[in-house]
Amino acid sequence: MELATEADLGLAGAAKVALSSMISTARANLSVGPPYDLGVYRPGSHRVAHVRIDADSPFLARLEEVWARNLARALEELPTVEPGDVELLPRTAPDTGPPARFGVTTDPYGVRGDAKTGSGA
Repeated sequence: MELATEADLGLAGAAKVALSSMISTARANLSVGPPYDLGVYRPGSHRVAHVRIDADSPFLARLEEVWARNLARALEELPTVEPGDVELLPRTAPDTGPPARFGVTTDPYGVRGDAKTGSGA
């Protein structure tokens, strides 16, 4: 989201960045979701206004729809990885057992040690 921000970004733009970030986070993490609470501070006001956007908010529904549509369009415009675009790196960690699900090892460098003895690799 920081790609969409600039030092002189106004309050309305900053709110859009914050809300779109929250929507993306909510889609990636089921423990995140509405209501969304925002604190708005206007320079020199010496107070914070609190704003809440509930799950049934028509504004939130419009925001989610526009965000999803434009994110899908942006993904379509990204270049496809072609042979020669990326370099396959050699494996650096030793194979310490059967592969974990999704191709990710839970402790690829053996830093946690043995659960029974407490010793590291």
